Amino acid sequence: MEAIGDYYATLHVPPEAGSATIRIAYRNLMRRYHPDVNPSDEAASEAVAINEAFACLRDPSERAIYDRLRTAQSTARGSAAAYRQQHATMAAWRAQQAHVAEPTPRFQPGWRDAVALGLAILWTIITFTLTAITSPVGPPSTHALVTERA
Repeated sequence: MEAIGDYYATLHVPPEAGSATIRIAYRNLMRRYHPDVNPSDEAASEAVAINEAFACLRDPSERAIYDRLRTAQSTARGSAAAYRQQHATMAAWRAQQAHVAEPTPRFQPGWRDAVALGLAILWTIITFTLTAITSPVGPPSTHALVTERA
């Protein structure tokens, strides 16, 4: 599997493994190769490969596409033209799947967000300052209540 790698071999599971088996294999491998547990560069690259394999094999539709491409690649080895065609198909599939491996950032602040945040902070400061100036400090004096009754 030169083009996309053998995801089943990466997760150490057979191609007919169920989703529960794949999930368990993924968890066990990540306990060994996660960068927080194993800081080596080899473990980091292995963790990336494990995440990529799991991202493909956990989704039934992605797994079906991968299995078809994997089968087509193994049958196309006899013909160079067929192999080149399958290789191009797998490269296109790989490019399409590139977005799965990289999470997209949820928030990308720009200058408008910075201005809005600054105005919100300024408004908060002004509001609390005015509230502190206009509100009485502490509980009302009991002496003032006694003098009002008299």
